[in-house]
Amino acid sequence: MNKALREGLEIWGVSRTGRNSISAYVSVESFYALHKLNRGLHCRIHILKKHGLPIALSRLRYRKILAFGWIAVLAALLIASRFIWFLRIEGCDQVREEEIVATLAEMGVRPGIPRGDITTRGLGRAVMATDSRIAWAGAELYGVILQVSIREAGDTPKVLEQGKPGSLYAAKDGVIRRITPLSGKALFNAGDAVLKGQMLITGDLGNDIAVEARGDVIARVLYRFSYTAAYEQVLPARSGNSFSYVEASLLGYSLPAPEIPFEDYEVERGAAHTLPALLPIEIVRVTCRELTQQRQILSEAELTPLAKAGAQKLMEQGVEHSARILSVQAEQQTDETGLTVILNVIAEENIAKSGALHAKDE
Repeated sequence: MNKALREGLEIWGVSRTGRNSISAYVSVESFYALHKLNRGLHCRIHILKKHGLPIALSRLRYRKILAFGWIAVLAALLIASRFIWFLRIEGCDQVREEEIVATLAEMGVRPGIPRGDITTRGLGRAVMATDSRIAWAGAELYGVILQVSIREAGDTPKVLEQGKPGSLYAAKDGVIRRITPLSGKALFNAGDAVLKGQMLITGDLGNDIAVEARGDVIARVLYRFSYTAAYEQVLPARSGNSFSYVEASLLGYSLPAPEIPFEDYEVERGAAHTLPALLPIEIVRVTCRELTQQRQILSEAELTPLAKAGAQKLMEQGVEHSARILSVQAEQQTDETGLTVILNVIAEENIAKSGALHAKDE
């Protein structure tokens, strides 16, 4: 065994099975090399078990029909993976799945169609155009599965009073996830990146026809909030003054506490003692320690929670309450002024805002 290891043969899982015997795993190449090393050592080498891809392939030499069968199966799987075999419909409530399947069949989309014949973006638009109850539709391919997701418009759409002709613009930069025009014409599609101020849904329908554009534009928006906590902070700290009193309670009722002579203080409660009397009177010594605002130099470890709290507050103020926060990633930097925490936030929200329809929008 030592000789084999010195020669660099592949041997692993070595274990002693008896006084003069051991077992180990070896590769096919190393097994044949062991016989050459065994000359003059008088060791007997036995194969206990064979396994692995080379062994399986060598066995197939004598089972040509089985080998041909495996090749045929692999070829069939490869060919079948180039077609769509299953339809998955999501988001149906009022619209039945059978209706969507029938609509897809009319478009020529059914199990067995080649994957290359399907354009997911165009298929979603086509499905949405077939039924007024569908506000949005999208299609995605997952292997041999075609998934069609729909968003229904609702039972009774809310009818708004038409105002002055206008369009909807992007209130923020973002990447559109879903655009649903209730009136007007959408100028972007899901997946498009838009900048603040760009027109999203126009109220100009052409032929001198203009309406008040209405709808939702749900987009992913990136926020960046930064808060720096300086090393020197003014924080409440103990001044050294204290005020103590004894609190007595009977059956859960306590005597009124005296007036504390400090505006801000910490309370420390000592151990409770019960007087040996007819009724269980509990005595506790209470100490109030005065806190005053003092300048302190804090370490990075002490500044971290302050900076995080400040960045968190900025995030709560900066992100719309109706937005759905998808992810928050924190960065931390230090310099001579203090410690800075940066929050990179990705939120999903409606970025559409209304604006007057000007001549430049036509």
